[in-house]
Amino acid sequence: ICLFIYLVVLDSSLPALLSTGTIPIITHLISYSLPTNKSTFKSRLSLLLPSLSSHFTPSLSILLTLQCFNQSHAILKLCERLQTEPPPQLVAMGTKRQNEIRRNNPLWGVCHQIKCYGNCRKVDCIHVHLFEELSDIRPSKLSPALVPTDGVVKVLVKTVASPCHLWVQIIDHTPLHRGQTPYRPPTLTLSQISMDLGFYYSEPSNRMLCGQPSVGDYLCLNSVSGTYYRALVLDFSQPLGLYFHHKEKAKVRLVDTGEECIVDVNQLYTLPLSFLETPPLVIEAFLCGLIPPDNDTDWPPPVSDVIA
Repeated sequence: ICLFIYLVVLDSSLPALLSTGTIPIITHLISYSLPTNKSTFKSRLSLLLPSLSSHFTPSLSILLTLQCFNQSHAILKLCERLQTEPPPQLVAMGTKRQNEIRRNNPLWGVCHQIKCYGNCRKVDCIHVHLFEELSDIRPSKLSPALVPTDGVVKVLVKTVASPCHLWVQIIDHTPLHRGQTPYRPPTLTLSQISMDLGFYYSEPSNRMLCGQPSVGDYLCLNSVSGTYYRALVLDFSQPLGLYFHHKEKAKVRLVDTGEECIVDVNQLYTLPLSFLETPPLVIEAFLCGLIPPDNDTDWPPPVSDVIA
């Protein structure tokens, strides 16, 4: 007679179960969906530790759900490292997701949540969730200058999005090896770019509204103070009512400072190609491994204020 005992454990109760020290022998662990963070994944695997010293050979399975679709390509990579034959359903799911990544990669790049915290909780996130060669390079009209990959880099923090998400300006670069060419920052300054934009748009004929912009467009923002900035369109507000499909508000990022703001669409002008030749003055930087005390992915505003 074979006796099977099924134990259902929620992720929220895993720490309490592990603290008891009386974990039963487990022959097969089924993970329903993927853990939301590395700590939970580690806790799940810890359930198998007592079984490793027994005469059983425990195994681990992941029950794939629709919410796993965005991570299916990463699971395929994990199977490849473990030299495990993936099921056909996972291969089909991962291949489809990989094609979506290639299609969206030129615009979106690697997900910020993955960079900051190592996981993303957004079910329908369209960003890339796997670090691969060229996965975070987004060809566009306004490409950043080459970023140094070694040596000592001196930076000036311009904008703090969160304690682990910064926009910095490279001030100096000392290469690791002699003979290497150091990083050369853009020659223009923010004030010079703003002055050039102001001179160009001082002509009324040059102030052409962008009409209906799209996400990813590089435009010129005419701020409330009258200063002009190069801006990247990130998102739009919801249309007002059923019959109002025009976009009232736009979320933009100032590419030379990293600041994000909500503006009226009629504050955005078309940007001539000549103003796209200068790379952004700031680059995006992440301090990986910093996680809020509650293992959440949201930092309290006072913490960001202290960093700033």
